[in-house]
Amino acid sequence: MLKMIVVKKICNLTKEQSNITLIFSNNITSLERMFENMKNLIEIDLSYFDTSLVTTSSFMFYNCLNLTSVKLSNTYSINLKNISYMFQLCSNLIYINFGNINTSLVEDMQFLFSQCSKIESIDLSKFDTSKVTTMFAMFRYCSNLKELNLNNFDTSLVINMRSMFYSCNELISIDLSSFNTSQVTTMKWMFQGCFKLSSINILNFDLSNVVDMYAMFSNCKTVETINFGNVNTPSLENIELLFQGCTDLKSIDLSKFNTAKIISMSSMFAQCLNIESINFGNIDTSLVQNMSYLFNGCSKLKTIDLSSFNTTQVTTFQCMFSNCSNLRYLNLSNFKTSNMNSMFQMFEGCSSLLHLNIYSFELNNLVNITYDFKDIFPNVTYCIYDNYAKNYFLGPNTNSICYKECHYDSYGLFCDENILINNESIIQRLIPSSSYSNVILECEKGNNLNNNCKFLNIKNDTEIMNIIQENINFLFEGDKSQVIKSESGVAFQIP
Repeated sequence: MLKMIVVKKICNLTKEQSNITLIFSNNITSLERMFENMKNLIEIDLSYFDTSLVTTSSFMFYNCLNLTSVKLSNTYSINLKNISYMFQLCSNLIYINFGNINTSLVEDMQFLFSQCSKIESIDLSKFDTSKVTTMFAMFRYCSNLKELNLNNFDTSLVINMRSMFYSCNELISIDLSSFNTSQVTTMKWMFQGCFKLSSINILNFDLSNVVDMYAMFSNCKTVETINFGNVNTPSLENIELLFQGCTDLKSIDLSKFNTAKIISMSSMFAQCLNIESINFGNIDTSLVQNMSYLFNGCSKLKTIDLSSFNTTQVTTFQCMFSNCSNLRYLNLSNFKTSNMNSMFQMFEGCSSLLHLNIYSFELNNLVNITYDFKDIFPNVTYCIYDNYAKNYFLGPNTNSICYKECHYDSYGLFCDENILINNESIIQRLIPSSSYSNVILECEKGNNLNNNCKFLNIKNDTEIMNIIQENINFLFEGDKSQVIKSESGVAFQIP
């Protein structure tokens, strides 16, 4: 017995050719790539096509660019195991009737509807997903999808949810309360680019086996709340760009996150323009090496508690707080920076900063401190040492030399020329001394650096704080300067 289907409305054909009968041999077990790249196919009705022996229909309509309507068989096989890529790149598809499709044994649904960019709704009520292990990019680039009911989905065996809803631009809400994610290892890019999702409720998500959450919510521009509940993430290794571009996100609680395996937090909150509160709790950052762009562009953030941060392994803080234009108070006195090699523009654009404590910073591994400190405080004059040029420069205009031929003698820092600001001598910053473990250089504005400045040996933090309270030569008031160098670094105290 032969199997017959009718393919309707194939474009660029004459009226007489508009209906074409295709004859298939008996006992078909595979529909893989059957209509692949048939770019002139517009409609197809497989209602009476006997597919009772079929085990795979992967890539069946792949790249049928003009296909608008599909009706599948009413006699679908109970042995079907693979429907991956079945409708991928059907960019004009607007209607799918799944007939009596039986997906009870299907294991692979990756890229199933990927790049079906015109379809607005998909009826998946007949889908049995109890055996599915991958939903990788299942709805990726379904950019016009407005409705999606997944309440019947059984995801208890799913391992891969990477890019599952990637760039579903028109999706306003989605109910994932039925999802069982206990076996999932990757959610990378899962909701990336879901511009119109206003809330994402994943309270029921089990993240215990998730390793990769890279950019999971990236560019979810209108999402205001993401509730993780009592989440447990002992396997988590990647959270880069996790909330990047969530421009309407106002607050987030990560206090339950287990981040003991995290190596990079780069751009985690970059361009979260409206975020005001981040609760890190006792977050473990002991293995983190990269904190670049972590809060870049968080322009509503006024203060943030990073007291739980362990930065002993961090090598780069590049642009960590750049363009946090409302940030006023920042205490980084717990930061250990012995492995740091870059802090380029770490505080660039922090135009409202009133208090910054980087008391514990060590700058020994910075290759070019002039470059790294460029624009650190755009409205503040400071002195920096350039390891490459072996000289001291006046910032932010780094072309101006503020010291020449400086060296340390038995009394401390000695310079042949003084810093000149408005034609008056003033010292803005003391470069670490090899002779003293804790020193303060005290200079009144207008005093000659060589004759009237004195070095103070400071033995402990209490003495340092007492001197601060005595208001010795405040650094950022313009008239006077105050800089503290301890065994572990430099502290700027800003009123």
